[in-house]
Amino acid sequence: MLRLIKLISLKTIRSSNSSIEAIIKIYKEFLRYKRPKTLEELKVVTDEFVQQYNFIRPHGSLTGLTPFEAYTNHAPLDFSEAISQARKNRILSNKLSACKRCG
Repeated sequence: MLRLIKLISLKTIRSSNSSIEAIIKIYKEFLRYKRPKTLEELKVVTDEFVQQYNFIRPHGSLTGLTPFEAYTNHAPLDFSEAISQARKNRILSNKLSACKRCG
């Protein structure tokens, strides 16, 4: 009897390219916004993307640090209080905006 085994990328498949595909997705969004028309413009935009991705843009998977900060061993950021407060604010806002009949 043939038995199927479910493999999960980044966990059970060592050669998965999921991580690079995630970066490519972000890069494509960046390109859609910038819309370079020439090869020279593409080179400039790509350099800008690399700088922004590595040094400016915080990453959720790195606890809010940029890749450079994570690589240079900065202390992880703690967003737990801000997330908790945002959740409370969202619940309150939803209650206040609900119609009288619904809630």
